[in-house]
Amino acid sequence: MMKKQYIAPVLALVIVATWLIYLRASTASINRDNIAREASINRDNIEREKMLRSSGKSSDALRANSRTKKTQVASSDALDTSDLESTRDWKKLSLALLAEGEAQGNTGKPAIWLRLQKILAEMSNDELIAAYHEINVLPSRPINRWHLEDEMLKILEWKNPEFAFSQHIARFENNDKITSGIARFSLWLERDPAAATAWYESEVAKGTFDKNLDNNPRLRQPFEAGFIRSLLTSDPAAAERRMNQIPPDQRKELVVFYLKASENDPKALIDLIRKTVSKEEQTKLVALKVIDPIHLKNTARVLQNLARINATQEERSTLLQMEVLKDVNFKTFDGTRMKQYREWALAIDPSSADRTTGLAFAQYAKNHRKPEEYEYITKLAIDYHGMGAGDDFIIGVVEGSGTGRATLPLENARALAMKISDQTRRNEILKKLQ
Repeated sequence: MMKKQYIAPVLALVIVATWLIYLRASTASINRDNIAREASINRDNIEREKMLRSSGKSSDALRANSRTKKTQVASSDALDTSDLESTRDWKKLSLALLAEGEAQGNTGKPAIWLRLQKILAEMSNDELIAAYHEINVLPSRPINRWHLEDEMLKILEWKNPEFAFSQHIARFENNDKITSGIARFSLWLERDPAAATAWYESEVAKGTFDKNLDNNPRLRQPFEAGFIRSLLTSDPAAAERRMNQIPPDQRKELVVFYLKASENDPKALIDLIRKTVSKEEQTKLVALKVIDPIHLKNTARVLQNLARINATQEERSTLLQMEVLKDVNFKTFDGTRMKQYREWALAIDPSSADRTTGLAFAQYAKNHRKPEEYEYITKLAIDYHGMGAGDDFIIGVVEGSGTGRATLPLENARALAMKISDQTRRNEILKKLQ
């Protein structure tokens, strides 16, 4: 099992990575119907390697073990590639797949995967469960067998969901990692609510979610999120009661990972966030969930959704700041992008567009302390001001510099402050920057 000191860093990295994915989603195609935000193969590989290291195996032992396994795979049991189109032996296909993964450092050839998936899907429930238990004796490192287990469990989620989700929980208990399979509980709940509910309540009664594991309370999140999603529009009060059963410090994670606003009724989720998440977290979550990030540049749709949820001034400003921070943080804020953002920001919230954008620039400066970053943000600010941004923008960037509340060097801050057109306000800021 993964050592406990790894749990917090890994979880923190997952949360940070997920947050950044949301912020960057306007320039990347994101399938957010995948509730679990499935982890990438590379990240899974890293996790599995950590698990192996924590078990005390040295790298030399792993390499020797790998060579032994490859020798075994090369035996008479290995798949003759001429059989690829005709064989129905799942074990031969699996051996070939594992051999490819061991040799190439990947999950195997797509053609073999497709053939294996077809055969597994045609197997009976009993055959598939027996095959699942046989995986552990196949000659390969656990890191590679993990993907075969995933594939089998994905099929068993339809053939025998009780077994499949019990195995998902067992895998979590073995490595303290919530897998994408656990989050697919919502699909079972959707197609057979009576059976899914009965199984879950039985597991709760058995104490499955109360075991003494540091990370175990989070195991309930994807299951509870499935029920909350099913209740959001049909019974909002019940959804709120369900959310209130989640520890307050875990509700933000549940929202970020597992809940999505309905396109037809975004207000249902937004109201739940406003009622159950702490004030210091809810504004960002509302801005994050009000509209699918892939549509963020569709000004008409954003305005429509903001109106439908009765967005507050703070929520509108937060949405603007999150969007500009995303662009600045990844250095995609060239002249064309700045112009597009400015037009969009003025449409979303004209009263706070300049001030909010300035504060976002200041936040970037606060988070990046290298001299080249200061020069970068100063140049961006000067260019953005040249597009018509007013005094509020400049003040937003430099206000507090030299007092500990912002981190632009005094020289850069003064250069920007000199561009404030209102003499009284300019003198006030310059006085702070002495």
